[in-house]
Amino acid sequence: MIFLKKYYVNTTDQWDCLPITHEVRYAIRDANVPAGLVTVLVAGPGASVTLGEGLPEVVAGLRGVLKRWGEPAQGGKAKDQWRQPMDVEPRVLAALLGRSVQIPFDNGRLCLDPYSDVLLCDFETKGRRREFVVQVMGEAAESGKTAPPPPEEDYE
Repeated sequence: MIFLKKYYVNTTDQWDCLPITHEVRYAIRDANVPAGLVTVLVAGPGASVTLGEGLPEVVAGLRGVLKRWGEPAQGGKAKDQWRQPMDVEPRVLAALLGRSVQIPFDNGRLCLDPYSDVLLCDFETKGRRREFVVQVMGEAAESGKTAPPPPEEDYE
Protein backbone atom coordinates (compact mmCIF):
# COMPACT_ATOMS: atom_id res chain seq x y z
CA MET A 1 0.00 0.00 0.00
CA ILE A 2 1.14 3.54 -0.76
CA PHE A 3 -0.21 6.53 1.17
CA LEU A 4 0.62 10.14 0.25
CA LYS A 5 -0.07 13.25 2.29
CA LYS A 6 0.88 16.91 1.76
CA TYR A 7 1.77 19.28 4.57
CA TYR A 8 2.62 22.98 4.69
CA VAL A 9 4.83 25.10 6.93
CA ASN A 10 5.41 28.84 6.92
CA THR A 11 9.02 30.02 6.80
CA THR A 12 10.57 33.36 7.66
CA ASP A 13 12.94 35.65 5.79
CA GLN A 14 15.86 33.96 7.60
CA TRP A 15 17.27 30.47 7.20
CA ASP A 16 14.89 28.09 8.95
CA CYS A 17 15.39 24.54 10.21
CA LEU A 18 11.95 23.40 11.31
CA PRO A 19 11.21 20.03 12.97
CA ILE A 20 8.52 18.14 11.03
CA THR A 21 8.80 14.80 12.85
CA HIS A 22 5.26 15.00 14.25
CA GLU A 23 3.77 15.43 10.78
CA VAL A 24 5.68 12.35 9.60
CA ARG A 25 4.35 10.36 12.55
CA TYR A 26 0.79 11.53 11.84
CA ALA A 27 1.11 10.38 8.22
CA ILE A 28 2.23 6.92 9.39
CA ARG A 29 -0.75 6.78 11.77
CA ASP A 30 -3.19 7.92 9.07
CA ALA A 31 -1.82 5.36 6.60
CA ASN A 32 -2.67 2.55 9.04
CA VAL A 33 0.51 0.71 8.10
CA PRO A 34 2.33 -1.05 10.96
CA ALA A 35 5.75 -1.28 9.26
CA GLY A 36 7.40 -0.03 6.11
CA LEU A 37 9.27 2.92 4.67
CA VAL A 38 8.41 6.61 4.80
CA THR A 39 9.80 9.16 2.36
CA VAL A 40 9.75 12.88 3.07
CA LEU A 41 10.29 15.28 0.15
CA VAL A 42 10.32 19.05 -0.13
CA ALA A 43 9.41 19.74 -3.73
CA GLY A 44 10.35 23.41 -4.11
CA PRO A 45 13.90 24.64 -4.78
CA GLY A 46 15.93 26.32 -2.06
CA ALA A 47 14.92 23.93 0.73
CA SER A 48 15.97 20.50 1.93
CA VAL A 49 15.02 17.73 4.33
CA THR A 50 17.54 16.13 6.65
CA LEU A 51 17.83 14.22 9.91
CA GLY A 52 19.38 15.75 13.00
CA GLU A 53 18.78 17.03 16.47
CA GLY A 54 16.52 20.06 16.58
CA LEU A 55 18.48 21.67 19.43
CA PRO A 56 19.26 25.36 18.86
CA GLU A 57 23.01 24.74 19.25
CA VAL A 58 22.98 21.96 16.66
CA VAL A 59 20.91 24.04 14.23
CA ALA A 60 23.32 26.98 14.71
CA GLY A 61 26.28 24.69 13.98
CA LEU A 62 24.56 23.37 10.86
CA ARG A 63 23.92 26.95 9.73
CA GLY A 64 27.59 27.81 10.22
CA VAL A 65 28.79 24.88 8.14
CA LEU A 66 26.24 25.51 5.38
CA LYS A 67 27.14 29.21 5.20
CA ARG A 68 30.75 28.21 4.51
CA TRP A 69 29.59 25.74 1.83
CA GLY A 70 27.45 28.40 0.23
CA GLU A 71 30.09 31.15 0.22
CA PRO A 72 31.22 30.56 -3.38
CA ALA A 73 27.62 31.01 -4.53
CA GLN A 74 26.86 34.06 -2.34
CA GLY A 75 25.64 36.96 -4.37
CA GLY A 76 25.21 34.65 -7.35
CA LYS A 77 22.21 35.56 -9.43
CA ALA A 78 20.62 33.74 -12.32
CA LYS A 79 17.34 33.72 -14.17
CA ASP A 80 14.87 30.91 -13.85
CA GLN A 81 13.03 29.28 -16.75
CA TRP A 82 10.56 32.20 -16.81
CA ARG A 83 13.47 34.67 -16.94
CA GLN A 84 12.80 35.86 -13.38
CA PRO A 85 15.84 36.68 -11.20
CA MET A 86 16.71 34.13 -8.51
CA ASP A 87 19.42 33.56 -5.91
CA VAL A 88 21.80 30.68 -6.59
CA GLU A 89 23.00 30.06 -3.01
CA PRO A 90 19.75 28.52 -1.63
CA ARG A 91 19.60 26.08 -4.53
CA VAL A 92 23.24 25.05 -4.10
CA LEU A 93 22.74 24.44 -0.37
CA ALA A 94 19.55 22.44 -0.96
CA ALA A 95 21.35 20.32 -3.56
CA LEU A 96 24.21 19.61 -1.13
CA LEU A 97 21.95 18.63 1.75
CA GLY A 98 19.32 16.82 -0.34
CA ARG A 99 15.60 17.37 -0.80
CA SER A 100 14.35 14.05 0.57
CA VAL A 101 14.97 11.41 3.23
CA GLN A 102 13.74 7.84 3.62
CA ILE A 103 13.21 6.34 7.06
CA PRO A 104 12.08 2.80 7.93
CA PHE A 105 9.44 2.39 10.61
CA ASP A 106 8.22 -0.58 12.61
CA ASN A 107 5.20 -0.97 14.88
CA GLY A 108 4.19 2.59 13.95
CA ARG A 109 7.50 4.05 15.20
CA LEU A 110 10.25 5.69 13.18
CA CYS A 111 13.54 3.77 13.37
CA LEU A 112 15.40 6.82 14.67
CA ASP A 113 17.35 7.69 17.77
CA PRO A 114 14.98 9.15 20.37
CA TYR A 115 16.64 12.56 20.03
CA SER A 116 16.62 12.71 16.22
CA ASP A 117 14.24 14.90 14.29
CA VAL A 118 13.21 15.20 10.68
CA LEU A 119 14.15 18.80 9.80
CA LEU A 120 12.94 20.92 6.91
CA CYS A 121 15.65 23.51 6.16
CA ASP A 122 14.65 26.55 4.11
CA PHE A 123 17.53 28.62 2.72
CA GLU A 124 15.52 31.29 0.91
CA THR A 125 15.74 34.87 2.18
CA LYS A 126 12.04 35.56 1.91
CA GLY A 127 9.26 33.93 3.88
CA ARG A 128 6.93 31.59 2.10
CA ARG A 129 4.53 28.73 2.52
CA ARG A 130 6.57 25.55 1.96
CA GLU A 131 4.96 22.32 0.86
CA PHE A 132 6.42 18.95 1.75
CA VAL A 133 5.12 15.49 0.93
CA VAL A 134 5.15 12.40 3.13
CA GLN A 135 4.80 9.04 1.36
CA VAL A 136 4.22 5.91 3.45
CA MET A 137 4.82 2.49 1.89
CA GLY A 138 4.13 -0.87 3.48
CA GLU A 139 1.59 -3.63 3.92
CA ALA A 140 -1.76 -2.40 5.21
CA ALA A 141 -2.84 -3.58 8.65
CA GLU A 142 -5.03 -6.69 8.69
CA SER A 143 -8.74 -6.11 8.28
CA GLY A 144 -10.34 -5.00 11.52
CA LYS A 145 -6.98 -4.18 13.09
CA THR A 146 -5.34 -0.81 13.16
CA ALA A 147 -1.70 0.07 13.38
CA PRO A 148 -0.66 1.26 16.83
CA PRO A 149 -0.72 5.02 17.21
CA PRO A 150 2.66 6.73 17.20
CA PRO A 151 3.83 7.73 20.66
CA GLU A 152 3.60 11.39 21.60
CA GLU A 153 7.30 11.39 22.45
CA ASP A 154 9.96 8.80 21.72
CA TYR A 155 12.03 9.78 24.76
CA GLU A 156 12.26 6.87 27.12
